[in-house]
Amino acid sequence: MKRNGKNYAIVILLVIITLGVVDNIRYSNMVEELESEKEKLSNEIVSLEKKLEDSADNAEKVENENNRLVESVAQLEELVDSLKTVDYQEFMEAMGTVEAYKAAEGFEEAREAMSTNVSIYMTESEGPCSPCGWGFGFNRHHMDWKPNTFQELREFTIEREKILLTYNTIDELKHDYQFVVSKGEGWDSREGWKIQDVKLKAKNRPSN
Repeated sequence: MKRNGKNYAIVILLVIITLGVVDNIRYSNMVEELESEKEKLSNEIVSLEKKLEDSADNAEKVENENNRLVESVAQLEELVDSLKTVDYQEFMEAMGTVEAYKAAEGFEEAREAMSTNVSIYMTESEGPCSPCGWGFGFNRHHMDWKPNTFQELREFTIEREKILLTYNTIDELKHDYQFVVSKGEGWDSREGWKIQDVKLKAKNRPSN
């Protein structure tokens, strides 16, 4: 009877140990599952944060693009308003003034394309010169006159009552010429489209 009782106790002990081992295995598995779930959630958080960052970047890019488009529309509206102030015939007359200046073979002929707001000067030279060089003085700079220095029309812009015509220059010159043309009296004593200024613009093509 005692032996049966001891055997029974041993069986109970084995059952308890087995249950304990099973519980430990279950606990270990549960811990692993929780760790795995934790890692998965952490990865999802990182991924979500990255998406939020990308969304913020995209939102900023969209906003920047929208601002650029708004600015472009405003510029187009301004250009349209400017075009309304100058008709085709006037534009051709303004360009004709610059073309006459380009084709001039002498300073007197070139001077006729200039407004009376443009001053005239003689370039300095050592000793007697016949003829001496001439140039034009504008508000902020001056330019010696030389024939055959610019070529074809590159682009144009209309700003209210002014027409800006940019011409490619010869390779020897570092800048292109932008002629500012508006209506006024010229050195030829006639009213019309006259050159008010000549600005130097960066060349948008490689030099040969």
